[in-house]
Amino acid sequence: KMNADKVDFDYENNVSNFSGNVNISKDSYTLKADEAKLYNEERRAVASGHVLIKDKDRVYFCDDVSYDFNVRQGVMNNASTVEEIWVMTGSRVEQIENNTIRITDARVSTCSKDNPHFYMTASEILFSPNREFTAKKAIFWLGPIPIFYFPSYTRCLDENARFGVRFGVGSEMGFQTLTHYDFIRTDHVKATVNADYHTKRGA
Repeated sequence: KMNADKVDFDYENNVSNFSGNVNISKDSYTLKADEAKLYNEERRAVASGHVLIKDKDRVYFCDDVSYDFNVRQGVMNNASTVEEIWVMTGSRVEQIENNTIRITDARVSTCSKDNPHFYMTASEILFSPNREFTAKKAIFWLGPIPIFYFPSYTRCLDENARFGVRFGVGSEMGFQTLTHYDFIRTDHVKATVNADYHTKRGA
């Protein structure tokens, strides 16, 4: 299904040109943009301008995108997405094999502000279908201050993850970095080590 304010068809090259309120949908996939081209023979689409992409339960926003309907893989530039409370952005986001998402020049935070108080940057993040991401050259930041560096950092987004890092800010404690590691976990016993950092001591 394809809709737009203006549609032109290039018969010689078998290309459909869409402009203005573009809406292209197929099965669970939806693409909205200001402009788009659909290469019918190749089953490939490119779009630009306020791009929104919805693929099943995941939504992306980006400047432009190229998508191959044959393999259900695409490349987005200057993209962002939200996974529950996690806001992820990157200069390049692409879907690769095994439904894995690769984010280049990534930033991840649970703060939704344009300039988050706390966040992690990484040269690359691989986000797998089992709700786990692995970040390379990960740096954790409190505002403009880098506080931790990990050559590789893996985090499961499930609440029962064995290791986790949370960030926060409050009037009493200031900026906070809260880490935990469950080194014993059974049906009856749970032992956790916490290492926390606060910019203020509190009352």
